[in-house]
Amino acid sequence: LSTNYMSVYGKRVDVSVDAVQVFRIKKIKVVDGCNDDRGFFMKYRVEKIKGLSKEILTLDDVVLDMKIEQGNYTVVPIYENNKTMLWNHHKRRMIESATVLSYPIDWFVDEEEQNEENWIVRKLTKYCYNESNLNTARTRIIYTNDSYKDNLKEEVNFEFLKDIYENDESISNESSQEEEIDLEILICVEDWSPLHPDNKLYTIGVNTQTMPGNIFYRTFTKSKSIDWVLTRNSRKSIINSNSIEIYDNVYEFLLTSDSNDNQVVYEGFGTNIFSVQLIYDDDNSNNNESENNTHLKIITPNENGLICIARHIAIDSLSYFEKDQQKKYQITFEEADIPLEDLFSSKEVILCSASRGIFPVININNKP
Repeated sequence: LSTNYMSVYGKRVDVSVDAVQVFRIKKIKVVDGCNDDRGFFMKYRVEKIKGLSKEILTLDDVVLDMKIEQGNYTVVPIYENNKTMLWNHHKRRMIESATVLSYPIDWFVDEEEQNEENWIVRKLTKYCYNESNLNTARTRIIYTNDSYKDNLKEEVNFEFLKDIYENDESISNESSQEEEIDLEILICVEDWSPLHPDNKLYTIGVNTQTMPGNIFYRTFTKSKSIDWVLTRNSRKSIINSNSIEIYDNVYEFLLTSDSNDNQVVYEGFGTNIFSVQLIYDDDNSNNNESENNTHLKIITPNENGLICIARHIAIDSLSYFEKDQQKKYQITFEEADIPLEDLFSSKEVILCSASRGIFPVININNKP
């Protein structure tokens, strides 16, 4: 709870710019008098939100300061030379999350399915990132309505930057009419650099603590929704009101089932979890570890938790081990519930997130 946010996710690079820059994207349908065979086309108006609090230092601060209460989102790290990972997964996440929240998905799926490279949200994110003049960044793409505008301070204003068209041939004229789509996208660009591989996060590992599911839980387990941002940022008051003892140097909380008996671990507050278990194939646990009588089983939950982008990458990477003829162990993979007690007997427990990669757990509830 006392850990500085940016020491958790990365570090700031340029203190001369705002820690987070926020852009609003309005989707506008242009009808009549246009050259599109459909009789309409879409354009996207990009505005930069100016005058927000100087106290905004993180992506979560944007949600809290602007009092955004509804919507879903995804977080996309952007590395040097505008490199990103798995846009197709981010697109699918936004579609699935919007569906759970009963939001229309036409923001993300056109009549003609767009490929990853031409996805309009990717183009808009790239534009906002370039406007931020940052070398590396974390971007949060929020799909929401504009109800937050009633809560903004008087000094907040929207600076027009550019209209971006769905294709280069779209042309409107004086007779064209415009219809604004109700829901909009906010693209928040955070000054960020990934942690160095020598960071203690990777070389030593982290302490964790479980939180019972009847106190901390996702309202929508399959949606990366704003309500979870609000919940985790209320953790101090929730913990205090429930008189929960917090162990020293806790880096990540783990969400679990309600029951104290046979408690199952679902995920971290901002991570997915893997258990690496050593299995003795001849059911004789007294045998020495060797490639002949043991194999590694890697288990991660699939239900009751949000599936993050890094989880997909971690699972895909297992195929490389299958090709490694020099490996010590056979490796199997399973998606299943992980009882808390099984974590203590695991050979390793690891967490993963898109911003931080994969890192080890060394302690759960003050137990190694």
